[in-house]
Amino acid sequence: MTHKRWLYERQYYLKNKDKINLRRRKWLKEWVKNNPEKSRLKSRKKEKRLKERLGLKIYYKRITETTRRWRLKYPERRKAQIAVFVAIRNRSLIRNPCHCGSKKVEAHHEDYSKPLKVKWLCKRHHIEADRKRRNNVR
Repeated sequence: MTHKRWLYERQYYLKNKDKINLRRRKWLKEWVKNNPEKSRLKSRKKEKRLKERLGLKIYYKRITETTRRWRLKYPERRKAQIAVFVAIRNRSLIRNPCHCGSKKVEAHHEDYSKPLKVKWLCKRHHIEADRKRRNNVR
């Protein structure tokens, strides 16, 4: 690529950055939807490279910082998580299998103001339920 061509493409990009990024995000969302296995594999590889590049100490520091920000952003969700954890530990809440039969389940809250009212769902069905709730909110 010649320098002239590079300058032209760079100027075009800077002028149309929002449109281009919107198109990229739309394409990526569609690609992830159509290629879930490839997407997961790429994500794992990216995570592994990041760990190697940053070193474990910095990587985990970054993760904990992200977790801290999430907890500050969604305090009602965190309170519901803690309530479920304590109830399970005290044996006042018992895990039931998912409707598909899987025994490896997660607590799904329909309403965070009722922290102990949960559905027990496997990872796959939990993701689907969250996706449905997010789409209904919008």
